[in-house]
Amino acid sequence: YGGAVGALKAMGALDMGLHEDDLQQLVNDWRSANPHIVSLWWDVDRAVKQCVHEHVSVRTHNIVFTYKSGFLIIELPSKRCLYYVKPRVEENKYGGESVTYEGVGST
Repeated sequence: YGGAVGALKAMGALDMGLHEDDLQQLVNDWRSANPHIVSLWWDVDRAVKQCVHEHVSVRTHNIVFTYKSGFLIIELPSKRCLYYVKPRVEENKYGGESVTYEGVGST
């Protein structure tokens, strides 16, 4: 639901019989019912942007974001690591900031 109405449509909400006029309220209700998850999204968003902007390690919710040698490294609570090549913070289509990276088929 971080993707809001667009994500619901992409997941087939309209094909499942939901009405487009009801989607925003569904998103709002879900976010209201799950404030800890919404807070997690924003904490992770801030942490990864700080990491990429400042090239420092940042920890939030037992997730560690590190920038090293052109990689964004995300250490999950399980200690597994995800690697993203040449991360950068760019303006997204809504005028806000998003972290992007290079890769085959990345979206």
